[in-house]
Amino acid sequence: MRLCTLRLDGTETAAVVTDQGIVPVARINSYLGRAWSTDLYALLRQGLTLNLLRDAERTPDALAPDAVHYAPLYRHPRKIWGIGLNYKDHAADLSAPFPTEPASFMKGDHTIIGPGDAIELPPESERVTAEAELGVIIGRECRRVAEEDVPHYIAGYCLITDMTAEDILQRNPRFLTRAKNFDTFFSFGPELITPDEVLDVMRLRVGTWKNGALHRENVVANMAFPPHYLVAFHSNVMTLYPGDIISTGTPGAVVIEPGDIAECRVEGLGSLANPVRRRIGIGFSALASAGVSARPRYQPPGSAAAFLQGAGGDQLEEEEQADRDADVKQQVAVRVSATREQHTLEESCSDHGAECGRPHQPRALSPKVVQDRTRPAAGTQHPVGQADHTEQHERQQQHAADIGEQIVRSAARRR
Repeated sequence: MRLCTLRLDGTETAAVVTDQGIVPVARINSYLGRAWSTDLYALLRQGLTLNLLRDAERTPDALAPDAVHYAPLYRHPRKIWGIGLNYKDHAADLSAPFPTEPASFMKGDHTIIGPGDAIELPPESERVTAEAELGVIIGRECRRVAEEDVPHYIAGYCLITDMTAEDILQRNPRFLTRAKNFDTFFSFGPELITPDEVLDVMRLRVGTWKNGALHRENVVANMAFPPHYLVAFHSNVMTLYPGDIISTGTPGAVVIEPGDIAECRVEGLGSLANPVRRRIGIGFSALASAGVSARPRYQPPGSAAAFLQGAGGDQLEEEEQADRDADVKQQVAVRVSATREQHTLEESCSDHGAECGRPHQPRALSPKVVQDRTRPAAGTQHPVGQADHTEQHERQQQHAADIGEQIVRSAARRR
């Protein structure tokens, strides 16, 4: 049995693929008076049955495959497991050691797109790769399952194109989660193919294609860790639930640019294609223009962290990286607060016009300027009748002074 999700009348609805065409589940319910769920993820949780296929074959007016618009199979699986370097050839591409056990990572469901949806290259990365993979979809809750029992827990297989911000990953392998989790970095579909449709999963050929040309292809049998082993292995890490996805690794990654078509092809199962475009926006590095530094802390010569930096470029200990990120966030929050306070100060004085008599400097974000603003102008007196305004001035100045001290203390810690 083959299932898919279609975009029909502004909604995403489950459908069954038959020899006559594609039959939406809603049409089956209407014609035969059934109560099948029209959500594929819900059908998985309930347990797939061939009775649904039989009902679809009895329902007339099937849709032509070339006249429908596919959506992702579903939007919100509980888990997406990715497997890295599962083919020796791909490990060689990255000059990475071949793993002796599955090198797995997780992706969020915010990354999901479907057939024909655009892969968006983020402004934070200048080198993104697309990787064709065979996906395994879990059909039953499983925990500590033996490899020989895995077939009873698989709902089906699907095609996957997984994306990686490769330049981010190459800066530091600890950045893998970030490199894998930009929006639109996980396409899957167009069909869920149940195991009875796959004669021998180990003989499937998986290929990464770009613009209609084959980039790299390999056979599942050449995986270091085949699909059934991956399910058993990860069921011993955490419980797997219906709809969970294991993306089993790619034979090869291809660099993609705006205007390209990235494609996954699996012999006998179909193809999955997505256009590529550049996301419009400013990357995180733009914070530097607001005076926010993301440079690594200075390490005294001879320190362990300095040795690591010298030996490994920008690599830092995990604690150091967390401290840097926290410093950046604190600086951003403090500077935003300072800017808001200064807006309030200037707007308040503008209500009194020239009567205020207090000079106001242009806004700036440096600690020195913030501190300068907290000092009263020499010889300046507020006119009689403006007592309330003066008191408000002083409260705002004190708050600005507190903010300035926070910035100075933060800078001192970073030095």
